[in-house]
Amino acid sequence: MKSLTTSRFLRLIKAREKEKAAQSRYNTACSYRATYNSFSEFISEKQYLRNKVNETIIMEYSIWLKARGLLKNTISFYMRVLRATWNANKIPGNPFMNVFTGYEVTQKRSLEEDTVAKIGQTDFASDKALDFTKDLFLFSIGTCGMSFVDIANLQKTDCKDGYINYVRSKTGQSLRVKVEDGILSIISKWKAEESSPYLFPILTHLKGSEEAFREYTSALRSFNLNLKKLGSEVGCATLSSYYARHTWATTAQNCLVPTSVISSCLGHSNENITRVYLAGLRGEVMEDANKRVLQRLKLN
Repeated sequence: MKSLTTSRFLRLIKAREKEKAAQSRYNTACSYRATYNSFSEFISEKQYLRNKVNETIIMEYSIWLKARGLLKNTISFYMRVLRATWNANKIPGNPFMNVFTGYEVTQKRSLEEDTVAKIGQTDFASDKALDFTKDLFLFSIGTCGMSFVDIANLQKTDCKDGYINYVRSKTGQSLRVKVEDGILSIISKWKAEESSPYLFPILTHLKGSEEAFREYTSALRSFNLNLKKLGSEVGCATLSSYYARHTWATTAQNCLVPTSVISSCLGHSNENITRVYLAGLRGEVMEDANKRVLQRLKLN
């Protein structure tokens, strides 16, 4: 491909979106769709439809995004999707050399131990939605920072013999978490009706279907909205689903749990050194790490 125009590049992005959707990778398809819409708007506004894609165009797009108030990590997200499209189609050159495609550490997303205790002690029984949100948040912490997408997709068959066995959606890594008493009480309280294959009443459509994905994205929005309400009750107005995972990791670190064990519990399989080290890590080590975290947070 000697010369790639912006119009042709847009068609390639759209093709990637359709490809990912056909593979049932709906979250990735949404990323391509969002990038297509944003880049298309930029191209249209600048009247660059027939221009060749080069470093100047990409740099101008980055500046355009910044001028619209987007944060550095969001701009990087769009750039990474464009770069993935570029690389997937084996297009010569690299017009992304002068734009940021990394990840900038943002504000602290872990809670203080007394804040977690306050969440656990606050009674939301009069508001079923907030009560459910509170328990799912504590469930996430109590299961080594399990992501909301994995909680939503948990099947009843994943929980047996005192353990939860699941595959992390983001990395595909198989994880095994011991069900401590506090977590068991949450499962018993909110377990989905008998006819549902899911552990919690979050999804109703078949796992892996586009309908289930749409249902999940709606549930995640509601979860984060309710977390903001819950956070305001305990003095943490910015509370979101990410805080559970970060809180577990930070507390584990405060318990002097080795970084390698924390990485394993979180399912960071993309870290090659950690992956090699943890290949033979005993399950009891991970169980002990989680138990120490829950004891410190008074959730066990």
